[in-house]
Amino acid sequence: MPLLFEKKKIDVEIFQPREPTPDVEEDAEASGDEGTTDMPTDFVIEVRGMKPTTDADTIRYYFESHKVANADVVKMEFVEEKEMYMIWFEEESAIEAVMRKSLRVDGQTLNAKRYVPPPPPKPVPKYENKVFITNISPATTKDRLQNFLEAKSKCIPEEIIFGEAEGTALVTFEQPPDIAKLQTLCMKRHLDGSHLIIHTVPITDCIVVTGHRENTSSDTMEYYFDIKRRSGVEGVREVKLVEDERKFLVYFNDPDSALQVCKREHKVEGQILKVHVYYECLGQASINDDGLKFKSLKPTESWDDVIKHLRELCISNPESVTIKVVKEDSKITIIGHKNLVEEVAEKIESIITDVIAEHDSYRKTIKLRKKLL
Repeated sequence: MPLLFEKKKIDVEIFQPREPTPDVEEDAEASGDEGTTDMPTDFVIEVRGMKPTTDADTIRYYFESHKVANADVVKMEFVEEKEMYMIWFEEESAIEAVMRKSLRVDGQTLNAKRYVPPPPPKPVPKYENKVFITNISPATTKDRLQNFLEAKSKCIPEEIIFGEAEGTALVTFEQPPDIAKLQTLCMKRHLDGSHLIIHTVPITDCIVVTGHRENTSSDTMEYYFDIKRRSGVEGVREVKLVEDERKFLVYFNDPDSALQVCKREHKVEGQILKVHVYYECLGQASINDDGLKFKSLKPTESWDDVIKHLRELCISNPESVTIKVVKEDSKITIIGHKNLVEEVAEKIESIITDVIAEHDSYRKTIKLRKKLL
């Protein structure tokens, strides 16, 4: 039976969302085959060794001449980073003719060989029990997100880490969910007005390391994490220093090493390191499940005044931010979406600054009165 809207027939079909992969580049440049994907690569040669002054037309006419291939060049392309020409012919006989000749142009001996296309990139393995979520509403709390995902996936989320960008989170389930089904269900049902977009998560082989000395080198990090009797793992593939954030990214040959190394304490040059698994999709390397922490004031009277102001604190979206207060340690912890956490942190820091100023002023007044007496 046809569907009508305002007396006009409309067509309806099921929408099947494609599986996005935010961490994996799939363009020609990433595969190392840029510029060669638009033509067959059956009859192609690579030519190196020409002088920098030899132009493309000279190369083309030389290979088309009866002395070399005696065939038309279909396409020719210069690959600057490899300082070579790629030359396409129409037939195998042209390739065979080139391979039989000694090649010399402008007094320079050329090196020609058959082009062998690189193998297709290996499929990137994905976590079966993790998903990366985008398009989360600012109104969505951690509990609401957890309950929604549990209801839709029939699996229990055991960990939720919010990302650097607002509206993103990495979710780990106790059991692997049906990700394709979860993607479809989230497109059909919204949460707080937003349809969650579910992405698969590539398996990471990287950790982020902070807490080191300011002058600790990349070599020191590499040598430490590559010694099994010290770090518990080995097989470091690469170490990168993110200078502006003073952190190291350490990559391993075996992704399991990245998980194992985070389960123990590490001490380098007298410093206890903070080590976390690095998930590129989160957009941040320093991951702290407990939220933003800072110490408040130690004196009891100062602490009491801070708590008093906290009770009067105005938060734009209170359902998306949680403030935990530990009086014994004089600590305040803020948990929630990054932007909202930073907004609340600024307000709390302002409160602490004001309280410090008030108490300093009060102490100076008392001292002045004592001197006058």
